[in-house]
Amino acid sequence: MPIGIRKLNVDWVLDIKDQCQNGHTKFFFKQWGGTNKKKAGWLIDGKTYQEMPEFERQMAGCKI
Repeated sequence: MPIGIRKLNVDWVLDIKDQCQNGHTKFFFKQWGGTNKKKAGWLIDGKTYQEMPEFERQMAGCKI
């Protein structure tokens, strides 16, 4: 693997995903690492995980 490219540990990703699911927390997985990220894709066991928390404007007068 070229310098500066880090291999993503599959077990680490699965563990984080499981922790999020067990804790009823949203899980977003962008992509697998490597030299050809588009080819590696973003599927985990054939499924995409692009869950995002709902954003609530809790600040008074927020103009976002």
